[in-house]
Amino acid sequence: MATMMSSNGDSSLAAIASKASAFPSGSCFNRWQSLIYSCVPVMLDNYADPPNTNNPPNASNIEDPGSNCQGFLQMQMSMVRKKLHFVFWQVAELVPHIKHIREKKLIHHQALQLVKCLCEEILSLNDSSAYDSHFKGALFEAARQGIHEVVEEILDTFPAAKLFTDEESHVIFQVAVIERWENVFKLLYHMNAEDKQFYRLCRLIWQQHLAFSWKIGTFK
Repeated sequence: MATMMSSNGDSSLAAIASKASAFPSGSCFNRWQSLIYSCVPVMLDNYADPPNTNNPPNASNIEDPGSNCQGFLQMQMSMVRKKLHFVFWQVAELVPHIKHIREKKLIHHQALQLVKCLCEEILSLNDSSAYDSHFKGALFEAARQGIHEVVEEILDTFPAAKLFTDEESHVIFQVAVIERWENVFKLLYHMNAEDKQFYRLCRLIWQQHLAFSWKIGTFK
């Protein structure tokens, strides 16, 4: 799947990167929607599964009934909390708006997992030309749209991608500044501090475009 190309020459990874709404950074939520999004579980099934109670007691606690009793009570309280959490969100999903947000979060989770799998599959090809054809388009597409999750996953998988340039000889952090995506540019600060030459280059890029960015408006 990772090596498949669309009719217009885009890789599978680039096609996913173009779907901004499939990722958290490409979705617009108001304050209350963001709060619900941060709290709602991705999958309710996780809260329905009871903990494993078939494990034998710790041998070091066999002669300490009080400790065993305390551990049992803690396990039961944990199970009760999970059950209450599960029931709460089941009831909450009777509200269509909350259900929609949870489904949106599930889509985001699945999209991120797919991106991760595709990146790992591309990396396993051990082919520099494949890296260029599959990573490059996706990287710049995500940078232009401000989808920092895809940019970050590609850079984590293949750090050399930070040196890719587009048709105008811009690296991704230049694109981030030109497109006013602060969330993408900030990824620079999480990169390998040992690559000081690249870090200085990007700081220069930032200084050169800062006035331009402020002139046309604040960052997105």
